[in-house]
Amino acid sequence: MRELERLTDQVIGLLGELASRDDITEATDISGLDIDSMALSYVFSFVERNHGVVFDNDDLLLDGYSTVGDLCERVRSKVLQDTQP
Repeated sequence: MRELERLTDQVIGLLGELASRDDITEATDISGLDIDSMALSYVFSFVERNHGVVFDNDDLLLDGYSTVGDLCERVRSKVLQDTQP
């Protein structure tokens, strides 16, 4: 479970860097971050490289996420799914 918390912190940290904000939480509205699909692609690429998972193209669509928490949940579920024996 600690690994998933660290993963969430990493995703939020990356989004903060990309959006030049330090007040992002899981409740933050994605549309308020002023990021595009390229920024989201960067986040997913980071997770893919560091956790050995591969996201679907549909995961890269910003309109699939309302909040940062929605995005974090997708990342966590993908990592859990792909790392289960």
